[in-house]
Amino acid sequence: METINIILLAILAIIGFALWFDLRAKNHAQRIKSELDVKVDSIRKTLDGTLTRVMRLEDAVKPPQEENHIEDKEVMKKPVTIDSVLTAIRINGYKPSADNPDANGRQVVYFTAYEINFRADTTNLPFLSIAAVYGVNETKERLDLLENAASQITSCMYIGKAFLTENADGVIFSTEMICDSYVHLRDNLKHYLAIINDTKNHFFDTYSSLKEKREAEMKALLSGNDFSQSTASKSKVQS
Repeated sequence: METINIILLAILAIIGFALWFDLRAKNHAQRIKSELDVKVDSIRKTLDGTLTRVMRLEDAVKPPQEENHIEDKEVMKKPVTIDSVLTAIRINGYKPSADNPDANGRQVVYFTAYEINFRADTTNLPFLSIAAVYGVNETKERLDLLENAASQITSCMYIGKAFLTENADGVIFSTEMICDSYVHLRDNLKHYLAIINDTKNHFFDTYSSLKEKREAEMKALLSGNDFSQSTASKSKVQS
């Protein structure tokens, strides 16, 4: 009987050591991942902050007009049209392209600024919506965190919005405005692009906080389960 108890205790010790080693390996991997996430977030925030400062600096300095971008005084007097939207984008130094209207009359203008692809929906002018899409690569288990972050951003930022794409493989950041004149859009376009970048920054900061909270909760849950299993094993041996 004593030999059997020794063998059982040895088996329990082996199992306990295996569980401890597995938990330590998981914690080590989690710590490395967390450190990498912090470094990536720090680099992203630095780049995003620099991009926003560049946007606002350019917004304060009116770009020089090229000969082929001379503004038509008649365009400045007329209500905003897709042509005046294209002109305003060109005057700010970008090269826009426009789709033909679809069956529903929806017409979108595309342009690239700061290596970001933007699209401006001109369907309901003078109401104008400008948006940019950022791809995300997350597991299904974290989609609720993305949705939660988008909901928080949209509810707290009165001029910037964030929501997931239809396939949940990206996040759309947008801002909306009423362009009562061509001059308004021309002079404020870069300001609106900076708003979209700010919205994106706030979204990813919020999402990072939610993800860290989720990971901490999962870590605490795993630690609790390991402790419960260890206690249960000891109780069986003692009985």
